[in-house]
Amino acid sequence: MVVIDSIIVFDLCLKRYIKKSVPVWLKNAMAIITHMGDGPLWAIIYSILFLIHSQGTNKLALQLVEGEGIGLLTLIPLRYLIKRERPAVTYTYNLLKWNNYSFPSLHSLRAFFLAVTFGSANRVVLTLCLMIAFIIGTSRVLLLKHFFTDVAVGAIIGITIGLYLLEL
Repeated sequence: MVVIDSIIVFDLCLKRYIKKSVPVWLKNAMAIITHMGDGPLWAIIYSILFLIHSQGTNKLALQLVEGEGIGLLTLIPLRYLIKRERPAVTYTYNLLKWNNYSFPSLHSLRAFFLAVTFGSANRVVLTLCLMIAFIIGTSRVLLLKHFFTDVAVGAIIGITIGLYLLEL
């Protein structure tokens, strides 16, 4: 229990620091960047990959959809089990009740899963993709959509899913 209490205290201290210290211009920039992890955007990208109809893109699209499915099947039960409130309640979803909860971060899970998938063939691409994923995760914390630990666990799950699918 001491470890969990320490994590909660850390998350709350970071939240207070962000609320009073992060400049508006940075929050505005992060509000744009955070959309790179949005589900509807990636649903469109996955659909386009399927429409291209080449063997490589169809395999990639299937891998990405599989990863999304595994991610959601992992994330949704965790959110219902833990029911952690978001750092700043700025919206509520009536249809997707699980999306009202914070732990773990789906944007972070998706960003890191995609980074591992897209970067699997080239170290330079992997490095760039991981940097983008890190920035997306950071945006979620700075915008008070998630606590740091939500994003960290989302990243771990996303990397794990990406590595698992690469082994198939």
